[in-house]
Amino acid sequence: MIKGLLNSILIVIAFSAVSFGQDNDLRLAEYYLQNQEYEKANTYYEKVYSKFKSKRVYEGYFETLLALKDFKEAEKLVKKQIKLEPLDFEHKIDLAELYEKSARQEKADELYEDLITTITPSTNTYISLANAFKNKGKNQLALRVLQEGRKKLRKGTNLNFQFAEIYAIQGNWNGVVDEYLDMLDINKSYERSVKIMLSRYLKIGTPDENESAVEYLKKSLLEYTQKAPNKFIYSTMLQWLFVQKKQFGIALRYVKSLDKKTNSRGIKVMDFAKIAKTNFDYSTARKCYEYILEFGENHPYYEDAKAEYLNTAYLEIQRANVIDSVQVNNLITEYESQYQKLKNNGSRYRMVMELTTLYAYYSNQADKAIKVLEYEKDLGMYQLTQVGKLKIQLGDIYVLFGDIWEASLLFMQVDKMFKNDPIGHEAKFKSARVLYYSGEFALAKSQLDVLKASTTKLIANDAMRLSLLIQDNTGLDSVTTAMELFAAADLLIQQHKYTQVESKFDSLDLLFPYHGIADEVLMLKAEMSMKQHKWEKAIEYYLRIYNSHGRDILADDALFKTAEIYYNILNNKEKAAEYYKKILFEYSGSLFVVEARKKFREIKGNSNVEFNHDKTKEEMFKEGIK
Repeated sequence: MIKGLLNSILIVIAFSAVSFGQDNDLRLAEYYLQNQEYEKANTYYEKVYSKFKSKRVYEGYFETLLALKDFKEAEKLVKKQIKLEPLDFEHKIDLAELYEKSARQEKADELYEDLITTITPSTNTYISLANAFKNKGKNQLALRVLQEGRKKLRKGTNLNFQFAEIYAIQGNWNGVVDEYLDMLDINKSYERSVKIMLSRYLKIGTPDENESAVEYLKKSLLEYTQKAPNKFIYSTMLQWLFVQKKQFGIALRYVKSLDKKTNSRGIKVMDFAKIAKTNFDYSTARKCYEYILEFGENHPYYEDAKAEYLNTAYLEIQRANVIDSVQVNNLITEYESQYQKLKNNGSRYRMVMELTTLYAYYSNQADKAIKVLEYEKDLGMYQLTQVGKLKIQLGDIYVLFGDIWEASLLFMQVDKMFKNDPIGHEAKFKSARVLYYSGEFALAKSQLDVLKASTTKLIANDAMRLSLLIQDNTGLDSVTTAMELFAAADLLIQQHKYTQVESKFDSLDLLFPYHGIADEVLMLKAEMSMKQHKWEKAIEYYLRIYNSHGRDILADDALFKTAEIYYNILNNKEKAAEYYKKILFEYSGSLFVVEARKKFREIKGNSNVEFNHDKTKEEMFKEGIK
């Protein structure tokens, strides 16, 4: 038994040695081929091929023989491989190419023709032969194969994907469009695949869009909808096309048309409203909700549509460059007439939060906001978490109103209600801010330090930043004075007292021109500009932080906020990408890296973008983003 085991081991060792030797010879053959040392490559390929006739070995050997112009040996090799793998069309194409290279074009043409006209007619064989021609770069012959297949196979056989691929290689974009739309005509279940491929080939809605092909796609879809008005797939495709191009107003026409044709009673329009709203096209979103509301109060989506309509108008005001007081007051009137009718506590809660924000921050009616919130929080119809958030909102408005101790009491209540919950952490942070506003810096810092370990990253980050601000600026009496001025300015900004805050900034600039708090003052000025919807001014302050305090803790924060303004408010995605990229290259340890990378990839449309932070900045820029 032991002897048998030893024999087995010796056989395995011997086989491994042979395999290793062959593998080593193949590596040498490929190395010499790559370095165009064909004579040396040939020696090793001949040796390996005699024992190991894989496709990989054959292809390298064939390429070597062609490079040496040893056509006689190459022909023997190909014919031998054809016998070994008679179903592999690529070998027969190799033989035809060999004839071409050795000045036997007539024989090559005869072999190509024979391949195309004598294969067994089936979908798989036509696709296999077309792919073989395509892999050899013979796209016109691949097209001939597919045309032959379309003639000989039964009507409706699907070769559209293969036609489209060849047309794309040839740059025949109208042909690509025709093939994919024909597929939908055969079977609408191909819709998802067709959308993916059209997006990939035509780059719809991107800076590299193939405009003429997209225009042809639009024209073709319109023709299809007219020829076959009951085939809803083409209207769906038109809607999709306009969404890809961010033309939501035009897309809405087709959504409404589909909704009516399918008797969906607003369901399709309701779904589309979310898409328009997510893309900040609030005007189109409002038109969607108006369409639902026309069905009347008995419609199952009426209440949701009303709440969403108001929310959309509210978001529109929040993003506006200039606040229109008439628009704000009209919206407040609509909220006042609507929110108390709502029985759905989720919709009512959101409306209360939005109405009181409009009262307090957009129409100088903090007293009304307080009255509504005091009533709502004790109503008994909300979930506990909603009550906690109503109290936080009330506390924020008490800060705005000037009653910071009443605010502190509310924040402490919520902190106790939700001790180990994100809502409780938020309340504790706001309570610490009240102490900071009032000059109780040591007490504020002790609360903030507890929050550094919060599971909510945003709260932990904000707590750490405020704690560091206090720590760095309360060392000496004179520095404490600067901190008191800064905290007072911060409170005035939260209270929207922008005229009064200027005097605090003037005092800081006059008394402490070279103080370490300078970057924080710029950040505060940027925040004030944001609250006033002065987006360009905010960007100016953020970039001053980056340019003048690039090594300080706020630099990456300032860059990220600049990028977010361009991305979310000014709708300039390319400019946003510029600043997200700066974070990725210059602040690789930043807390904002993950979000910056995500947004950058989204804008550039490439989920495979990689950033190697171990390389120098110069190397990365030279190498580019792959």
